[in-house]
Amino acid sequence: RYWSLAWVENASHRAPNVVWAVDHCLHQIKAQQTSAQEKALYFAFLIHLVGDLYQPLHNENHFSAYFRPPLGDRGGNNYLIDYQALCHLNQNHKTFSKEISNLHQFWDQGAGLFSCIPMRRGWGRYVDHEARRIDAQFTGKLPPNLVSLIQHPSAKEASNQAFSEVPTIYQTPFDGHLSKQYMTWAQEIALKQIYLAGHSLATWIIQLATHAKYC
Repeated sequence: RYWSLAWVENASHRAPNVVWAVDHCLHQIKAQQTSAQEKALYFAFLIHLVGDLYQPLHNENHFSAYFRPPLGDRGGNNYLIDYQALCHLNQNHKTFSKEISNLHQFWDQGAGLFSCIPMRRGWGRYVDHEARRIDAQFTGKLPPNLVSLIQHPSAKEASNQAFSEVPTIYQTPFDGHLSKQYMTWAQEIALKQIYLAGHSLATWIIQLATHAKYC
Protein backbone atom coordinates (compact mmCIF):
# COMPACT_ATOMS: atom_id res chain seq x y z
CA ARG A 1 0.00 0.00 0.00
CA TYR A 2 2.29 2.76 -1.29
CA TRP A 3 -0.23 5.46 -0.33
CA SER A 4 0.31 4.75 3.35
CA LEU A 5 3.41 6.95 3.38
CA ALA A 6 4.18 10.34 1.89
CA TRP A 7 7.52 10.71 0.16
CA VAL A 8 10.10 12.50 2.33
CA GLU A 9 13.47 13.77 1.07
CA ASN A 10 15.59 12.73 4.04
CA ALA A 11 13.58 9.80 5.38
CA SER A 12 15.57 6.71 6.27
CA HIS A 13 12.71 4.54 4.98
CA ARG A 14 11.39 5.88 1.67
CA ALA A 15 9.21 3.03 0.45
CA PRO A 16 6.46 2.31 -0.12
CA ASN A 17 5.26 5.65 -1.46
CA VAL A 18 4.08 7.06 -4.77
CA VAL A 19 7.55 8.17 -5.94
CA TRP A 20 8.99 4.74 -5.22
CA ALA A 21 5.97 3.09 -6.90
CA VAL A 22 6.29 5.06 -10.16
CA ASP A 23 10.04 4.47 -10.36
CA HIS A 24 9.52 0.78 -9.57
CA CYS A 25 6.98 0.40 -12.38
CA LEU A 26 9.26 2.13 -14.89
CA HIS A 27 12.15 -0.10 -13.86
CA GLN A 28 10.12 -3.29 -14.12
CA ILE A 29 8.71 -2.40 -17.54
CA LYS A 30 12.23 -1.80 -18.87
CA ALA A 31 13.73 -4.92 -17.28
CA GLN A 32 14.37 -7.76 -19.73
CA GLN A 33 13.57 -10.40 -17.11
CA THR A 34 10.04 -9.03 -16.60
CA SER A 35 7.52 -11.17 -18.49
CA ALA A 36 5.10 -9.64 -21.01
CA GLN A 37 2.18 -10.33 -18.66
CA GLU A 38 3.96 -8.63 -15.75
CA LYS A 39 4.88 -5.65 -17.93
CA ALA A 40 1.22 -5.24 -18.88
CA LEU A 41 0.30 -5.21 -15.20
CA TYR A 42 3.03 -2.72 -14.31
CA PHE A 43 1.94 -0.52 -17.22
CA ALA A 44 -1.64 -0.47 -15.92
CA PHE A 45 -0.33 0.45 -12.47
CA LEU A 46 1.85 3.19 -13.98
CA ILE A 47 -1.13 4.89 -15.63
CA HIS A 48 -2.95 5.00 -12.29
CA LEU A 49 0.11 5.97 -10.28
CA VAL A 50 1.07 8.96 -12.42
CA GLY A 51 -2.36 10.40 -11.68
CA ASP A 52 -1.72 9.86 -7.98
CA LEU A 53 1.75 11.36 -8.30
CA TYR A 54 0.29 14.71 -9.36
CA GLN A 55 -2.55 14.61 -6.82
CA PRO A 56 -1.08 16.82 -4.08
CA LEU A 57 -2.52 14.89 -1.14
CA HIS A 58 -0.72 11.72 -2.23
CA ASN A 59 2.50 13.60 -1.50
CA GLU A 60 2.01 14.82 2.06
CA ASN A 61 0.83 14.03 5.55
CA HIS A 62 -0.63 16.84 7.65
CA PHE A 63 0.25 17.13 11.33
CA SER A 64 -1.40 19.40 13.89
CA ALA A 65 -2.96 19.38 17.35
CA TYR A 66 -5.74 17.29 15.82
CA PHE A 67 -3.48 15.02 13.75
CA ARG A 68 -0.49 13.86 15.73
CA PRO A 69 2.49 11.77 14.54
CA PRO A 70 3.00 9.21 13.24
CA LEU A 71 -0.29 8.94 11.31
CA GLY A 72 -1.16 12.61 10.88
CA ASP A 73 -4.30 13.06 8.79
CA ARG A 74 -3.30 10.28 6.35
CA GLY A 75 -2.97 12.60 3.37
CA GLY A 76 -6.26 14.36 4.04
CA ASN A 77 -8.27 11.15 4.54
CA ASN A 78 -8.98 12.14 8.15
CA TYR A 79 -9.48 15.83 7.35
CA LEU A 80 -13.26 16.11 7.29
CA ILE A 81 -15.09 18.60 5.08
CA ASP A 82 -18.68 19.65 4.50
CA TYR A 83 -19.11 19.32 0.75
CA GLN A 84 -22.32 19.41 -1.25
CA ALA A 85 -21.50 17.83 -4.59
CA LEU A 86 -22.63 19.86 -7.60
CA CYS A 87 -22.42 18.93 -11.27
CA HIS A 88 -19.90 21.23 -12.92
CA LEU A 89 -21.73 20.64 -16.23
CA ASN A 90 -24.80 22.28 -14.66
CA GLN A 91 -27.04 19.28 -15.29
CA ASN A 92 -30.11 19.10 -13.09
CA HIS A 93 -29.54 15.91 -11.14
CA LYS A 94 -28.50 14.76 -7.69
CA THR A 95 -26.77 11.44 -8.40
CA PHE A 96 -23.08 11.27 -7.66
CA SER A 97 -20.37 8.62 -7.70
CA LYS A 98 -19.75 8.62 -3.97
CA GLU A 99 -20.24 10.65 -0.86
CA ILE A 100 -17.31 13.00 -0.40
CA SER A 101 -16.65 13.61 3.26
CA ASN A 102 -12.91 14.31 3.48
CA LEU A 103 -10.28 16.41 1.73
CA HIS A 104 -8.49 13.47 0.09
CA GLN A 105 -11.70 12.19 -1.51
CA PHE A 106 -12.47 15.69 -2.79
CA TRP A 107 -9.09 15.98 -4.50
CA ASP A 108 -9.22 12.40 -5.82
CA GLN A 109 -12.41 13.50 -7.56
CA GLY A 110 -10.55 16.35 -9.29
CA ALA A 111 -11.77 18.90 -6.73
CA GLY A 112 -15.31 17.85 -7.62
CA LEU A 113 -14.82 17.76 -11.40
CA PHE A 114 -15.31 13.98 -11.63
CA SER A 115 -17.96 13.40 -9.00
CA CYS A 116 -21.20 13.01 -10.95
CA ILE A 117 -22.32 9.70 -12.44
CA PRO A 118 -24.55 10.87 -15.34
CA MET A 119 -21.62 12.35 -17.24
CA ARG A 120 -19.97 8.92 -17.11
CA ARG A 121 -22.63 7.42 -19.36
CA GLY A 122 -20.68 8.93 -22.23
CA TRP A 123 -17.35 8.56 -20.47
CA GLY A 124 -15.22 8.11 -23.60
CA ARG A 125 -16.62 11.20 -25.28
CA TYR A 126 -16.38 13.15 -22.04
CA VAL A 127 -12.71 12.22 -21.50
CA ASP A 128 -11.81 13.10 -25.10
CA HIS A 129 -13.61 16.45 -24.86
CA GLU A 130 -12.09 17.33 -21.50
CA ALA A 131 -8.58 16.29 -22.58
CA ARG A 132 -8.76 18.58 -25.59
CA ARG A 133 -10.17 21.42 -23.49
CA ILE A 134 -7.49 21.10 -20.80
CA ASP A 135 -4.77 20.80 -23.43
CA ALA A 136 -5.92 24.02 -25.09
CA GLN A 137 -6.13 25.77 -21.73
CA PHE A 138 -2.52 25.10 -20.69
CA THR A 139 -0.41 24.40 -23.80
CA GLY A 140 2.00 27.27 -24.34
CA LYS A 141 0.99 28.94 -21.08
CA LEU A 142 3.06 27.10 -18.48
CA PRO A 143 6.16 28.57 -16.82
CA PRO A 144 9.50 27.12 -18.01
CA ASN A 145 9.98 24.93 -14.92
CA LEU A 146 6.72 23.06 -15.57
CA VAL A 147 7.45 22.72 -19.28
CA SER A 148 10.77 21.14 -18.33
CA LEU A 149 9.01 18.84 -15.86
CA ILE A 150 6.74 17.31 -18.50
CA GLN A 151 9.46 17.15 -21.14
CA HIS A 152 11.89 15.42 -18.76
CA PRO A 153 9.62 13.86 -16.13
CA SER A 154 10.99 12.72 -12.79
CA ALA A 155 8.80 11.11 -10.14
CA LYS A 156 10.72 12.93 -7.41
CA GLU A 157 10.37 16.35 -9.05
CA ALA A 158 6.71 15.71 -9.87
CA SER A 159 6.09 14.90 -6.22
CA ASN A 160 7.85 18.10 -5.17
CA GLN A 161 5.71 20.11 -7.60
CA ALA A 162 2.49 18.53 -6.31
CA PHE A 163 3.61 19.11 -2.73
CA SER A 164 4.06 22.82 -3.48
CA GLU A 165 0.28 23.08 -3.84
CA VAL A 166 -0.41 21.59 -0.39
CA PRO A 167 -0.31 24.75 1.78
CA THR A 168 -3.17 26.35 -0.16
CA ILE A 169 -5.14 23.09 -0.25
CA TYR A 170 -5.49 23.24 3.54
CA GLN A 171 -6.91 26.77 3.45
CA THR A 172 -10.32 25.45 4.41
CA PRO A 173 -11.42 24.76 7.99
CA PHE A 174 -11.52 21.25 9.40
CA ASP A 175 -15.08 19.88 9.20
CA GLY A 176 -16.09 23.15 7.59
CA HIS A 177 -17.95 24.05 4.42
CA LEU A 178 -15.98 24.47 1.17
CA SER A 179 -16.51 28.02 -0.03
CA LYS A 180 -17.20 28.98 -3.65
CA GLN A 181 -13.83 30.71 -3.76
CA TYR A 182 -12.10 27.52 -2.56
CA MET A 183 -13.95 25.42 -5.14
CA THR A 184 -12.98 27.79 -7.97
CA TRP A 185 -9.26 27.84 -7.40
CA ALA A 186 -9.19 24.18 -6.31
CA GLN A 187 -10.56 23.17 -9.71
CA GLU A 188 -8.03 25.42 -11.44
CA ILE A 189 -5.24 23.61 -9.59
CA ALA A 190 -6.81 20.22 -10.36
CA LEU A 191 -6.98 21.00 -14.08
CA LYS A 192 -3.33 22.05 -14.13
CA GLN A 193 -2.28 18.89 -12.29
CA ILE A 194 -4.28 16.76 -14.75
CA TYR A 195 -2.46 18.45 -17.63
CA LEU A 196 0.93 17.84 -16.04
CA ALA A 197 0.08 14.20 -15.29
CA GLY A 198 -1.16 13.50 -18.80
CA HIS A 199 1.86 15.01 -20.52
CA SER A 200 4.34 13.41 -18.11
CA LEU A 201 2.72 10.03 -18.70
CA ALA A 202 2.89 10.56 -22.46
CA THR A 203 6.62 11.34 -22.23
CA TRP A 204 7.27 8.24 -20.11
CA ILE A 205 5.34 6.07 -22.59
CA ILE A 206 7.41 7.41 -25.48
CA GLN A 207 10.60 6.74 -23.52
CA LEU A 208 9.47 3.19 -22.72
CA ALA A 209 8.57 2.53 -26.35
CA THR A 210 11.95 3.83 -27.50
CA HIS A 211 13.72 1.69 -24.92
CA ALA A 212 11.81 -1.41 -26.04
CA LYS A 213 12.62 -0.74 -29.70
CA TYR A 214 16.36 -0.65 -29.17
CA CYS A 215 16.68 -3.40 -26.55
